[in-house]
Amino acid sequence: MTTYQKAAIIIAMLTLVMSSNISAVYASPAETEQLISNFFQEEWEDFLETFEDDDYNKWKKIVGENSKIVKIITREKFAQFIKARELARQGKYEESISLADELKKDILRKTKLN
Repeated sequence: MTTYQKAAIIIAMLTLVMSSNISAVYASPAETEQLISNFFQEEWEDFLETFEDDDYNKWKKIVGENSKIVKIITREKFAQFIKARELARQGKYEESISLADELKKDILRKTKLN
């Protein structure tokens, strides 16, 4: 697996976790796939736009301000995710992987799946 592929996979995984209201961490792969497929296209585009715009408040509204994921993905962790995406886009894959791995471990630690 190339460094680019590894960075892409980690960023994609974190995107799923952050988009599915933590269900990607708690749910089985089949359940997660169903949840994602039920996510309306417009909502998905709005959701992805929160990353493009670095808009934590809009992201919180989309996933639910009182949802479990909001307790795990703080403003600081959201910014860390945005930075990992930016680094990958700049071709700085090793840095992106390192940052994304750190965030992934923090999510797992906080959900007690470690």
